[in-house]
Amino acid sequence: MKQVAILWVGLSSVFAGQAAAAGTLTGEMAAYIDWGVKNCDGKSTDTEHKLVEEVTSNEKSKAAFQSAYLKQYQAKDFTDANANGPAMLKMCATIKEWFGPSGSKMPNLIIWTKSGVSDSPRPITPQQAAGNKSGAGRGVGGH
Repeated sequence: MKQVAILWVGLSSVFAGQAAAAGTLTGEMAAYIDWGVKNCDGKSTDTEHKLVEEVTSNEKSKAAFQSAYLKQYQAKDFTDANANGPAMLKMCATIKEWFGPSGSKMPNLIIWTKSGVSDSPRPITPQQAAGNKSGAGRGVGGH
């Protein structure tokens, strides 16, 4: 009986993780992921792409998604992170913790192409320092 209970708990954890991965991706979350791709040597996953396609499949949800995406992408936390190295390192680590392989918000939405997330984010470009307001791939301009 004890083995059955342990198996049930283990399977429950697996299914809960899959349910979270299949949850609803918000525009705000997509902005964090895109920022991580552009600034932390991250790469969005096929799972993330699929979730974006699902949430933007109708015009009403697409408009809300894009609005939330742009609002977050232009937010102060990204502007601050673009302005200095330590803030960028912290933002990269946060994005990895939230959306990386063991993500606390939604796992497996971003992977790192290099192990340097905690060591060496990409250099800040003049466009980033000026607050690049990109957003393609989200129906709003960059990705």
